[in-house]
Amino acid sequence: MDLEFAQKFAAEWREDWNSHDVERILAHYHEEVTFSSPMIARFTGDASGTVRGKDELRAYWRTGLARIPDLHFDVMDVRAGVDSLVIDYRNQIGGRVYEVLTFRDGLVISGFGAYGAVLAVEEREGEGRGAAEQGVGEQGVGAQGIGAQGIGAQGIGAQGIGAQGVGAQGAGE
Repeated sequence: MDLEFAQKFAAEWREDWNSHDVERILAHYHEEVTFSSPMIARFTGDASGTVRGKDELRAYWRTGLARIPDLHFDVMDVRAGVDSLVIDYRNQIGGRVYEVLTFRDGLVISGFGAYGAVLAVEEREGEGRGAAEQGVGEQGVGAQGIGAQGIGAQGIGAQGIGAQGVGAQGAGE
C-alpha cells in the first residue's frame, strides 16, 4: 500500500462517514471483517468490544449513528503500512481517534479504533462509567485494541504507527 492510496481512501472514508450512509461506508469492507472499538463495548454491552462480519458491523454502525446523530469526522493525518493504514481523525466532540484498517483484496478485513480520554459521545450526568466499563481498560484499548490485536500485533507496531507513523513522527508532534 502506498501513501497515495491511503490518502485517497481516507478522503472517501471521511465523506462516506459524514454522509451517514451505512451502505456507502460498508462498500469498503470485506464480508468477513472484524472490527474492535471501545464504542462497540459501550453501545452493545459486549465486553469483547468486537464485531465479526459485515452484518454485525452494519448493526453496530446503525446503532452508533442513531445514538450520535451529529457524528462528523475530520481527518487530521493518514499513515500507510504494508497492507494497512492509520487514519488520525477528530470526531464531532473534538476527540482524537486513530482508526487502523488492514486490507485484503482491496477491502478492509480487520480494523480497530483507539481512543484517548474523549470517546465519541459525551456522557450525561449520572451516566458516568469507569474506563474498564467503557472498553478502554482491559477490554478495549488494552487487550482488544492496542495491545493484543492492534498496535503491537497487526497495526501500529509492525506496519502503521510505530514503524511509519505516530512512533516516528505523529504522536510526539
